[in-house]
Amino acid sequence: MSARAVNHCLLNSGLQYRTDDKKIPYRPTESGKQWGRMVPAVAKFSNQTVFQLRWLPEIVKVISQ
Repeated sequence: MSARAVNHCLLNSGLQYRTDDKKIPYRPTESGKQWGRMVPAVAKFSNQTVFQLRWLPEIVKVISQ
């Protein structure tokens, strides 16, 4: 499954929402916070710290129901 398809499933499940911020395009909803975390990471082409939404492995079971 592509990243785009996973994001679509997470959006439709009400677990994340899209933002206008290009640095952080997705954030977890209140219900998604139990499975998702915003974690710091180093940007690919710069030495800046950015935040990424990372999901716990259990999310696969949640969105496949």
